[in-house]
Amino acid sequence: MFYCDVLFLLQEKEGLPAFPMGKIDQTRMWKVGERVRAARPAGDLGPLHPFTAGVYVALMMAQVLRSCSEYVRTTKC
Repeated sequence: MFYCDVLFLLQEKEGLPAFPMGKIDQTRMWKVGERVRAARPAGDLGPLHPFTAGVYVALMMAQVLRSCSEYVRTTKC
């Protein structure tokens, strides 16, 4: 499912004319992020917690694998 969905989105460069994609880089969240990144010293990524990072990556991989197996089980791409 995921692979075919990504291919579909890449092929639809213009998107749906009735629902155009908006610009999100001018929203408050993105502007705050730009200021935070500009104020941060170069190369400073903040505190990194190896255990938390490992759990995060493991959960993301589990979700991807589950999505792929669900898609293969239900349809043929």
